[in-house]
Amino acid sequence: MSDTDNSDDDEQRWLPNSTELFEETHEEVMRRSNAFAVQELVRKREKWATIGKEFRLRDSRGSIKVSEIAGDQQHTVWACSVVLSRYLELRRDLIVDKKVVELGCGIGLPGLTACKLGAGSVVLTERRGAIDALKECIVVNFGSESRINACALEWDLPVWSAVLQAPCDVILCSDLVYAGDSETTCALVDVINKLTAGCEEAVIVSCFEVRAVGLLNGGNSSKKQEELFTSLLKDVAGFSNVESITGFDPQAKDPMIFINLHTR
Repeated sequence: MSDTDNSDDDEQRWLPNSTELFEETHEEVMRRSNAFAVQELVRKREKWATIGKEFRLRDSRGSIKVSEIAGDQQHTVWACSVVLSRYLELRRDLIVDKKVVELGCGIGLPGLTACKLGAGSVVLTERRGAIDALKECIVVNFGSESRINACALEWDLPVWSAVLQAPCDVILCSDLVYAGDSETTCALVDVINKLTAGCEEAVIVSCFEVRAVGLLNGGNSSKKQEELFTSLLKDVAGFSNVESITGFDPQAKDPMIFINLHTR
């Protein structure tokens, strides 16, 4: 037998088998599994949370035109805003003829949806630099409709404008509770307390996504921040009741997105 005839056998003797070459620790297996789960979650979310330039309401209630800019946080329709808007479609009783304020509204989809669904009045609030774009969006969707407006509101330096007068009946919070950001959570509760002062039947609707930031360095998840938010709403603003809502819509559901309904 020639030397070449033994070449394959020689390779087999020194090459490690696949189980030895790719052996993983339990932690590595879990990280890989979690990575695949996140990828699948993103794929599913893209199917129901990507709305293009128009958010179509159900039950023939028309649509809301939006102007997204890729990569621009201020001009992105986030998944939480879609989930919250779908929830409002099912719970019109919460907003019909009510004074509604959306805090930190971004592109303002939940607030715009509330107006379309029959809210008595709606105020979209954001940082000063976003107001002109919000007002343009309002004109595109509602013309000169006087029930909806936009005004600047910095949580740490609240300046009340003529269109934002307490008390408010319903406050919408879409993706406002951030992982590890207790300072922002406290400022948010302080603003809510001021806006709902004197309204015993006020309702806070908070839709948030569970994210984890800096856990190895003592940080915490947005779920922990939502727990802080709930605790502060009770202690500071008297919102002692909370109802958690999940899985209400088979088309717009996500295991990482939750809605909490806070009442006094």
